[in-house]
Amino acid sequence: MRIIGSMRLSCAAAFIVLTAACSHAANTLSDQAFASIPFDYEILPNVTYVHRAGWEGKLDLYLPTNRTAATPTLVWFHGGGWTRSSKEQELLYVLPYLNRRWSVINVEYRLADVAKAPAAVSDGLCAMRWLAKHAQEYKVQLVKLVVSGISAGGGMALIVGTMPASSPLVRDCGPDPEFGELPVPVVIVNWFGPSNLSDLIDGPHRQTQVAAWFGNVADRKAVANALSPVMYIRSRVPAVITVHGERDEDVPYAQSVALHHVLDRVGTPNQLVRIAAGHGDFTPAQASYAYGKVFGYINEAFNK
Repeated sequence: MRIIGSMRLSCAAAFIVLTAACSHAANTLSDQAFASIPFDYEILPNVTYVHRAGWEGKLDLYLPTNRTAATPTLVWFHGGGWTRSSKEQELLYVLPYLNRRWSVINVEYRLADVAKAPAAVSDGLCAMRWLAKHAQEYKVQLVKLVVSGISAGGGMALIVGTMPASSPLVRDCGPDPEFGELPVPVVIVNWFGPSNLSDLIDGPHRQTQVAAWFGNVADRKAVANALSPVMYIRSRVPAVITVHGERDEDVPYAQSVALHHVLDRVGTPNQLVRIAAGHGDFTPAQASYAYGKVFGYINEAFNK
């Protein structure tokens, strides 16, 4: 899996940001689109959400100063194959949400050099539970909650959005009263993330970064299955929209096709947006099209 710092993904991110700044009336770039953001947001960087041995989980909060009960909230997970990247490297991806005055929670989690699988997923679940406990304190709304991410971050969004509350990983945050119950998002937005991890640690679709995340974990195949979102699809999971390049050589497009077939079978609302591209190497037109589909789908889900 390529990370956000790569040239192709950086170009896609840059265009998405510019697209979000377009004037709805004239469809041209407008300085006014982003002009109010620095004056309209409270930024709380590196807030600790969980304490681990030798490591602290941090998240950044971007909160509109005049947020109300109608202000949606995005929880974002960065990509990088669970071995690289950081929340800071993917900040540009949340700008379209800030332009729409969303509250945004940008989450860091343990990578493979700190702890192998399933540590990152456990951290993501703890971040969600921390948010549930502290939502009122920070005036963050959970009624219109969306979780999203790109590449491995898309996989993170899928797993934290579908993991049953009964899973032992949900409670792997210590006995700290700072954690609430696992919140349920309205929509999961998956940008070409994996839904079947066992397919990526061995065999023809093996990805070095994903395999490194599992390392020498005992029963790694069983652990990979236990961390694969496709295993948790049931009728009451959140709605899912996936954007995926049909020529993706890192996360096979077939994974998203299979995921959405399962969602269809259980009757869960979902949409698969197919892009004629590889792993995030979208053209400007493709990026604009994809984000239009995402926000259209979110708005429809919010209004149901």
